[in-house]
Amino acid sequence: MIEYIIDLKNKENMRLYYAIKDRFGEKIDNKEEFVKDMSNKISILTQKYSYIIIPESSCSFIEDIVKNTGKPYSIIHKRDKTTLFNIMHTLKLHKKEIESQTQRFLEMGDSFKINKLKANQRKKYIHYLFEHNNFQGKNAVIIDDSCFSGTTFEALKIATGVENAIFVFSK
Repeated sequence: MIEYIIDLKNKENMRLYYAIKDRFGEKIDNKEEFVKDMSNKISILTQKYSYIIIPESSCSFIEDIVKNTGKPYSIIHKRDKTTLFNIMHTLKLHKKEIESQTQRFLEMGDSFKINKLKANQRKKYIHYLFEHNNFQGKNAVIIDDSCFSGTTFEALKIATGVENAIFVFSK
């Protein structure tokens, strides 16, 4: 089961997404109220689940929402950038791909950011993106702030064994 709350095909919703993430100069005046509203919606959508899984994020938005539900949760940590850089060299990549990805790794800053890679290269990291932690049999659901290409969700499924998910924003 995969559900989402806000459809990003609407321009205003996309601006709201950017505001929550503090991107492109967008700001939200009532962030606490929005977090509370999303927490209430997530609480309803997660009634049949006993445990929540969220991906590590540089933005506290999704953890703030999940904390307000009162349900137990775990953060699935990304592997560090150095580890993923080393894994890149074990993948079957052409010389040009290695050069391109090396440049993109340099532009990421301190942590690995999947969205910095070219879309056609992201799937190569799906098995390695997150630390593995099996949650099968725990009646768990993955909660994430957004779903665009689905790469992060696929990586979380592999890392946790959980296939149910709820996204606040989705295209």
